[in-house]
Amino acid sequence: ISVKAVAYNRGGVNFTKLYWQLLYATQDYKPLVKVGDDMVKMDTSFADTTYYDRTIDAYRQDSAWANAASAAARATAKYPKRADYWSQRGQLELKAGQVQPAVVSLRRALEIDPTLHGARLLIVSSLVDANAYDSAMVAMHDAVKSGENADQIGKFALSIAGKLFTTANNAKPPVLDLWQKVVPYAAYADSVSGDRTTKNTAKFEMGVAHYYIATLMYPDIVAAKNCDGAKQVQDYLISASSELQFGGATNPAAVTQLMPAIQQTADAVNNAVKVFCAPPKKP
Repeated sequence: ISVKAVAYNRGGVNFTKLYWQLLYATQDYKPLVKVGDDMVKMDTSFADTTYYDRTIDAYRQDSAWANAASAAARATAKYPKRADYWSQRGQLELKAGQVQPAVVSLRRALEIDPTLHGARLLIVSSLVDANAYDSAMVAMHDAVKSGENADQIGKFALSIAGKLFTTANNAKPPVLDLWQKVVPYAAYADSVSGDRTTKNTAKFEMGVAHYYIATLMYPDIVAAKNCDGAKQVQDYLISASSELQFGGATNPAAVTQLMPAIQQTADAVNNAVKVFCAPPKKP
């Protein structure tokens, strides 16, 4: 009946609105969007929150994420001070693979409502997925400061550390710079998280990284007879030993293999410290 009414009354917005309402009630989402568009063209006052909510929902039901994000963008244009619309827009942009616009939308949502739950975690997750690790670190600090779940943030930091650890571990020969990148993220994961598994893994990755940093720095320090450098390497090896003992459950075989190597290197470094840092002999 509604279809006929709309057909016989071209431009009749009340019949079109009734048809649109019935389509939503019967969850007939595909024609709903087209009828809704016709309705708001006839009378722009119908482009209210109900219209946007139902249009977004229709696209979401069809997994048409880019269209849903576009509809949410129109909603934020009309209601720019609605934090929930900006947050929803950001989430839909993420679903559509639009990472950078999503981060912008989520940050706008937080500007309007700093207490908005979960938005900061979404920003961190988006930046991690985009391999924007420096920006993710800044966002993680902000999330912790704002009271977001510290264990979850620790897992994000550990995820970055794990990716960097794999890159460094696969490099043949080992590269100092790659191992140095692992430490800040693993250390941050360890510092914010109370989860035992996260802390164990973070300690293990830091221990391995510190061992390689020490061994890769050592030859240049010996060549330069550098006292301060030798002491720094000494500290790295002490850290590696304690961290691997703490995180040994993560990879017992690797720890068993590395501990003797750490001790052997430490003996050589301790001797280097004695030699390079000895006070000059009096004439």
